[in-house]
Order: sequence, then structure tokens, then C-alpha cells
Amino acid sequence: MSVELTDEQANVLNGAHRLMDQLLTNPKTKHVVEKAIKTIHPTVVTEADKAQPLINGIVNVNKKLDQTINYLKSKEIDSNLSSAFSKLKEDYAYTDEGIDEIKQLMVKERIPSPEAAAALYSRRNPPTSAQTPSLFSPTDWGFGHIEPNDEDAKLLWKNEDAWADKQSRKILAEIAKGTFNDKF
Repeated sequence: MSVELTDEQANVLNGAHRLMDQLLTNPKTKHVVEKAIKTIHPTVVTEADKAQPLINGIVNVNKKLDQTINYLKSKEIDSNLSSAFSKLKEDYAYTDEGIDEIKQLMVKERIPSPEAAAALYSRRNPPTSAQTPSLFSPTDWGFGHIEPNDEDAKLLWKNEDAWADKQSRKILAEIAKGTFNDKF
């Protein structure tokens, strides 16, 4: 069956054909035109349909890459935290129980630094017992301490006036002998 077209109809048909070619070959309009055609004819395979498996593959690769980056970051953070907690144990002698309490404080107060959390923990929980005195030096000034064989010190603490009288007589005796100035 053949159909006769008038010149005018042939021109319209050729113009429509050229317009479709231009719309489908122009990268700016191709996607929109294919989408419009797919709306009317859902079985048509468009460039977007052909690209979908590649897009899905790229999305999957990006997800795996993000997971790997997050894993490496968490490993680095874990390593830094572990070394910070080890430093607290070694340098500041925190026990495992103390470290656990510091970790709970970090979570509760949202403190990212173990050292900062340890400082806050120490501030909030001062030592309950007094510090042990040093074994290298005396713990007092020695006031009132009397040696067992020091009779002058015993007399001074027992009766100041009697001690002063005794010392005065001693100095006067040294002055009389002329030996008092030898000491100075």
C-alpha cells in the first residue's frame, strides 16, 4: 500500500524528522527527549537505561570506599586512644578501674581527650587519704622535741626563768674568765 503525500505534508514530515534528529543528537536536550519518549513508550531503552548498571557499580564502589575510609579512621582513633590510655597508666599510675571511670566520664561529658578527662576526674575525685610523709626528711620542724640527755632543753621547756638564770650565770662566768668574746 502506498500513500501519496503532498509536498506540504512531505516538508512537515521532513522538518519533524530533522527536529527529532537535532533534539536527540544535542547533549543538552537528549536526556529530556528520551525521558518524554519513555513516558509514552515505557519499553524504549534510553541512554539512561544503558548507563544504569555503570552508575550502580560506581555507587557500590563509592560505598565500599567510604566504608574503608571510615574503618581506617576508626582504627587510627582507636590506636590514638589506646596509646593515650597507656600513657595515663604509665605516667600517672591509673589503674584499670580508674581508666574505666575516665572512659565513662568521657562518654558522659563528651570529652574527646583522655588526658582532659583524667584531669577532670582527678579534680572531681581528690585522694581521700593523706599523702604518706617523705622518708627522706623530717615531717615536722622539731619544736618541742627534746633529746633524752639534753638537760638544758629539758629545763627550758620545764621552767624558762630557771633556764634563763642558768644561762646568765654561765655567760657571766665566761665574761669573768675572758673567754666570752672568743665565741664570736
